[in-house]
Amino acid sequence: MKLTFSFQTLIMSVLATVLTLATAFWALAVYDSIYRIILGGFDQKLQALAGGAAVLTDGDAHADYQRPHRISAICGGSRIWGFDEERDRFVEIDPAAGGALPLEPQPSPSPRPIAELACAVDDGRVLALDVDGALHWLLGEPLALREDLPPLSEIFHAQGSWWGRSGNRLHALLAEAPAETGDGSASEGPAVGSMESPGLVALGAAVDRLAFDADMRRLVGIGIEAGEVVELAPDGRMRRRFSIDLDGRRVQGLVVQGDQAYLASSGLLAVDLDSGELGAEPPPPGYFSESHPFIERYAPAYRHVRKVSGLTFLYTEQILAGDQLRYILDGSEGDDHTPPGYEDTIPEDSLQDLQAAQNQGRAYVSDIRQWEVWGLIKLAAEPIFASDGRVVALAGADVDIGVIRGKTRNALFAVLGVGVGLLLLAAWVSLRVSRSLTRPLREIKDAALRIAAGYFDRPPEARGRDEIAGLAGSLAALGTRLQGQERQSQAYQQTLVSGRMQMALEHALRDESALAASGLPFEPPADAASGLRASAVGDPRACLYWDARFSGEGLEPARDQARVLQLARSLLRRKPLATAQDLLFSAEPQLTCLLAWQAEEQTLRVRCRGSLRVERVDRDGSSATLKLADGMVLPLRGCTGLALPGGWTLALAPPVEEALP
Repeated sequence: MKLTFSFQTLIMSVLATVLTLATAFWALAVYDSIYRIILGGFDQKLQALAGGAAVLTDGDAHADYQRPHRISAICGGSRIWGFDEERDRFVEIDPAAGGALPLEPQPSPSPRPIAELACAVDDGRVLALDVDGALHWLLGEPLALREDLPPLSEIFHAQGSWWGRSGNRLHALLAEAPAETGDGSASEGPAVGSMESPGLVALGAAVDRLAFDADMRRLVGIGIEAGEVVELAPDGRMRRRFSIDLDGRRVQGLVVQGDQAYLASSGLLAVDLDSGELGAEPPPPGYFSESHPFIERYAPAYRHVRKVSGLTFLYTEQILAGDQLRYILDGSEGDDHTPPGYEDTIPEDSLQDLQAAQNQGRAYVSDIRQWEVWGLIKLAAEPIFASDGRVVALAGADVDIGVIRGKTRNALFAVLGVGVGLLLLAAWVSLRVSRSLTRPLREIKDAALRIAAGYFDRPPEARGRDEIAGLAGSLAALGTRLQGQERQSQAYQQTLVSGRMQMALEHALRDESALAASGLPFEPPADAASGLRASAVGDPRACLYWDARFSGEGLEPARDQARVLQLARSLLRRKPLATAQDLLFSAEPQLTCLLAWQAEEQTLRVRCRGSLRVERVDRDGSSATLKLADGMVLPLRGCTGLALPGGWTLALAPPVEEALP
């Protein structure tokens, strides 16, 4: 055995060493090849998806949407309206997201460029101040304006009052004061709550922009050059002021909603009037809205394509002056989502390629590049053309280097898996070779041990004609003979045990029947064997006797007798004697007769399936044969005994009153 083990170990060692070296060289070559294939595949995938997105997107709609809104004036109350100089139309601005959507219905156009706006949002009325200082009603029923107004720099509306600012003074704009309405509120007019003079208010601070809050509790002004916010009482008195950093932004308008002041600049800015802080993350410039029909049309398709294709980003972008670009459509979600109008800086190594792609309309696929915000990515860009052939933007598809590394890592694991599989295959082959030399002797040894332990189900197989095969055949024959002898011994023991158990059970059942009849007026016969045919159960006052013809011999009739005995006991406990007799007689068709003895009435009720003959013995010693029929009730007064079928005897004592002298 030692020689065999050494030979087996030698075979396995040589094969494992050779295959390990071969697998290592093969894995390095395959890994390099797969890495190049994966990179080339991602180039084609990125270019195909970017090209598909470029063809999918309407270039004219994209060109119209990507133009930033230039808001020159805003006004508002519960909502914020503004005028877009870029498109020469009015828009509604979402204060939460900072986006602008076309206002419906559109106010009438102003004959001159608009400088300022005042609007009663709830009433649908808009007043415009043009660059020449003239006032125009653009929406809603016009109201009469005062004719003695000085040159105005701002106009605004609050709680039915229309005001204009000239320097540091406020002037009521309407010619007539408001009239009281039926519900106690005022109609349109110049009155201002607690102001002492409804027509003229002097301001306690110089401001560039001014606005009332919704309920006219205060005036809020912005000093652009001074970089401060002032809060004034309704009568113009100074309440407080605090500084804000506008970072050189130009403010085109001001609206106050509750504790928030909204400034119209390149984007909508928010100032918290309680904390005095400017919004930490202002929305991207340009008032781009994600609720615009253009975004709602294409964004779901971009998200779906990005998700099913496994890309990191799928988007459209516009190359701006210098090294800046603006993102428009973005298919990302969650923290990676980029809102429309977000501007980013192009890395220097990608700047010329992206500019050429937009200016010359040619596709571009990059190597793996480092972006400051997005990290290491590989990207492709395809031009989006308008109907006139202009390139209006680029459709971009990016994949993070982590995805490429993951694919390559999976390929490496696959290569290593194949190599490990080959090593395992080599180990299996070497084991098969070594086992083929030692298996016959091992099988014979194992078979001999199993036979010695009493297991004969797996005899050794005799393969071939050599000495080992002859030894295996002899051992198999020995096992067969021993197995036959064991089966004979087990069968004999089983028969012996079964007979003993059957005899014990029969004796137990006979004893049970005899015990059930002990103490009753029915005396058992002298032959104990007949107790398996007739039985009695109950007590001396009310009991049942039956005679049965159970077929067969041995345990079966004894078992049936025990079952009937148990049923009779149960019925006597729950039912009257006559009812129990009828139920038992109906339930057991093998009963030939069933007698019910009632001691108090000295009667014997008969149920039988044929004629029944009994021997009556009277007190004077005379006897007579009685023929009984089913349903008969036999009075037994004056009778001392009755010989029943099956060798049983009914011994009757005379009633107590008759026994007295």
